[in-house]
Amino acid sequence: MIVVMVIEKPQTATRQRDFIERVRSEVAASGKLPGEHVVSLMRRFRVTIRALSARMDLTQKRIRQVRGSGLTNRNAIRDWIEAITGEDPGDLGVG
Repeated sequence: MIVVMVIEKPQTATRQRDFIERVRSEVAASGKLPGEHVVSLMRRFRVTIRALSARMDLTQKRIRQVRGSGLTNRNAIRDWIEAITGEDPGDLGVG
């Protein structure tokens, strides 16, 4: 029997937090979450379209649409960031 252990480097967690902060500041400045950021977040946190679809109870088609066009609704942006990262991003400062 082969046992494989995955150990996350401490730097990875720090880089992920830094990345989330960068996305938060860009969202606060522009008031929208571009599709490219959704794709980047999903890649950074290793979340597949299928997994996100199950977490948010949305269709995979809708996930692909948002990856292409992004989001402008403040509450939707917050929900998406939380679903992808597993952390509440807090107030995004957009109206």
